[in-house]
Amino acid sequence: VVIAVKYGVKKYPFLIEESKDIIYMHEFAVNEHDIVMLCEVVGKDLEANGVDKSITNKAQLMLEETLLLVKEKNAEKMVLADCTVMINDEYVKIITRDNGIIFDVTDTDKEVESFGSYVTARLMAAGQKNSYLTSISFNRNSFTWDR
Repeated sequence: VVIAVKYGVKKYPFLIEESKDIIYMHEFAVNEHDIVMLCEVVGKDLEANGVDKSITNKAQLMLEETLLLVKEKNAEKMVLADCTVMINDEYVKIITRDNGIIFDVTDTDKEVESFGSYVTARLMAAGQKNSYLTSISFNRNSFTWDR
């Protein structure tokens, strides 16, 4: 009650500040059509918020290549995924999650299996911050570009 009275009802129970990030969430199946549509939609999200065209192009290329690699690794399986786009004045962050075969798409030292995996490895080494996390059999990839 003290927190609710002192800081307001919206702060109760955690006292977490509201984020100033602009956030978009997209759900899709990992197939060629949905990947192309996702890249277009994410490009429009970024452009609508004044993100530089070079960052937009890098983000779209990273999304396309990593998701095509997920599709390639899961040729026998229907894979569902989601993509979160976070935009603020300091950075652009894209987080993808999929329920495909567990593998680290951000690992630049792994053996090259195809031209797509080579392109993805080179993109990972291009200077943005990348991270990979597995949680409850979901792949989670995060890519961050400074603005």
